[in-house]
Amino acid sequence: FTLSILATFSYALQSTLMTSFYRRMDRLSAVSYRGISLGISMLPLLLFVPNADLIRAQDFIFHILAASVLAALGNWAAANAYNHLPVGIAGALSMSFASIMVALIGFLLLGEILGRSQLIFIGLTLTGVILLGQARSTGPLPKDYNVLKGATNSLIFGIFLSGAYSTIGIVSRELHPFVAGYFWEFTIGLVAASVAIGRGLLGGVKPSGVSPKDFGLILLYSSPTVVGTGCYAYAMTIGPIAIATAIISTMMVFSTLLAYVIHKERLTSRQWVLLFFVCAMVIGLKFSTN
Repeated sequence: FTLSILATFSYALQSTLMTSFYRRMDRLSAVSYRGISLGISMLPLLLFVPNADLIRAQDFIFHILAASVLAALGNWAAANAYNHLPVGIAGALSMSFASIMVALIGFLLLGEILGRSQLIFIGLTLTGVILLGQARSTGPLPKDYNVLKGATNSLIFGIFLSGAYSTIGIVSRELHPFVAGYFWEFTIGLVAASVAIGRGLLGGVKPSGVSPKDFGLILLYSSPTVVGTGCYAYAMTIGPIAIATAIISTMMVFSTLLAYVIHKERLTSRQWVLLFFVCAMVIGLKFSTN
């Protein structure tokens, strides 16, 4: 429980900090710099990995690449969502859609049967998400504030990340989770960089340059991911997976609190109520799924 809470806070901290870059530079470039920086900051995790697992990583290169492509597209969409919505709202919508899509993938592709409780939680989550998306925001807002674009990108995030989670989950069962996590995060950065460069060569938006100072800040802002990944992976080896994944679902609340401190973003009373409602429904969905 303690490790899962620490992982949740770390993930929320890095996404809230990285929002400042998502809002002032090309989002795909920001995703690529984040992934590449994690290739540096997550290296210490590999010190705890047996050499045999490092060698066997090459056997799963196509799975990791597939998960990285899906995650790069999903993170790009999430970065766009943070650019159009307050951090708490974007985080709530994105995580809710991801949780729902994971359940649907299990039903459609893995032959898992959705029980009555799961269907109820999915319906209630969607209801809460719709109401949360429609709730009017006050106070400081993103320069490109747009509810429809933000919600659409959150949905796209949910679709792609659910596929990425499912794929990398298969790898994590065969390899040490630190190995899977490291190569997944690093490859996300390489994939995003390749897409950004290719887009520029084809006449689209060119990749944003980054100064050594800004890259150092990205390295610092994304580094809590190391703590998050390490704690979450270890938590799942010493306690029930259902509890660990349910606690991770509270990240939207941590993100909202951190956004208030870091970005001075405030939610209305109605938005807070809806945020906690959605959070509770997502936790319920995860418990009922596991």
